[in-house]
Amino acid sequence: MGTWQNVLLVTVVNDVQRITTTFRFDTGGSCLKTVESFSAVEGFPRIHRHDCRYQLDGTDILIALDGGTPERFSISFDDFNRNRLLLDGVLFTRVA
Repeated sequence: MGTWQNVLLVTVVNDVQRITTTFRFDTGGSCLKTVESFSAVEGFPRIHRHDCRYQLDGTDILIALDGGTPERFSISFDDFNRNRLLLDGVLFTRVA
């Protein structure tokens, strides 16, 4: 299915943070979720990676992180564009 990324900029008191969430969906149902948080105050990224499994279920996708209980997300393509994926209404752009 590809690699999809969402970038969120958050302004907090005396800081700006960038949170980049990336999902890599492989054939066969395996995936990887990576969350990179970067604080302008700290000046370095914090990276968390989670192996996961996914299963498509109609207009939903079930994602289980690190062997945990699957969570259900609605899945669709924004404006029918195959490079703009919506997971529960959150936009992810294809990066690979």
